[in-house]
Amino acid sequence: MLAICSARCRQVLRYASDTALSNGAGAEAVFGKPSFGNNGPTAGQQGMSSQLRGLFIDRRGGLWVADRDNNRLLYFEVVVYRSSYPYADRVLGQPDFATTSSGTTAAKMDWPQGVWVDTADRLWVADYFNNRVLRFDSISTKPSGAAADGVLGQTDFVSSGGGAGAGKCAPVGVCVSPDGTLFVGDYNNNRVMRFPNAASLANGANATGVLGQPDFVTTSGGTSATKIDTPGGV
Repeated sequence: MLAICSARCRQVLRYASDTALSNGAGAEAVFGKPSFGNNGPTAGQQGMSSQLRGLFIDRRGGLWVADRDNNRLLYFEVVVYRSSYPYADRVLGQPDFATTSSGTTAAKMDWPQGVWVDTADRLWVADYFNNRVLRFDSISTKPSGAAADGVLGQTDFVSSGGGAGAGKCAPVGVCVSPDGTLFVGDYNNNRVMRFPNAASLANGANATGVLGQPDFVTTSGGTSATKIDTPGGV
């Protein structure tokens, strides 16, 4: 199965195969609007905003969608079997499917972007305007509106100030390697940060490695083998 987010059309498209599709093949299902040619609602349990920024299919076959302008993540169970225009099963970043306001707490988000579920069932979210990465443990059992269990980029869940250094970030992309190392695409600081054993770190812990910059103080973008300019996905 192949899933693609189409931000301007407020939709996620599902294709039957990522290896056997012919050129120009059509999608088999659409999420986020009533039909392939209908813009549909921009919020609620079925709608999505015009800015979708992250997708992840977890090991249970569930689809996570970063619905940026609605300041939330939507979760759809076993998406390979869902028909078009399904209801989302869970929401994070909001207390319910009707609320779309941003916020800075353990249960709110402000422009979520990249999303990743690691092999230990932890969800990681690049919460861009809050300048932080959120961690949700045991995500398969978390209910809608649940609070995050950990945060990097801030020392607590109510701070959102930006900046540089080893403990700050403006994240757009996140990924976690099989050994538990978190990599963060720090968009504003033109770098990728590395956090080994990220799930065991205290809130606000410093990164131990950086790519795209010679140190944790420098933030200028550039075009060379050792520089990066506004990295997104990782």
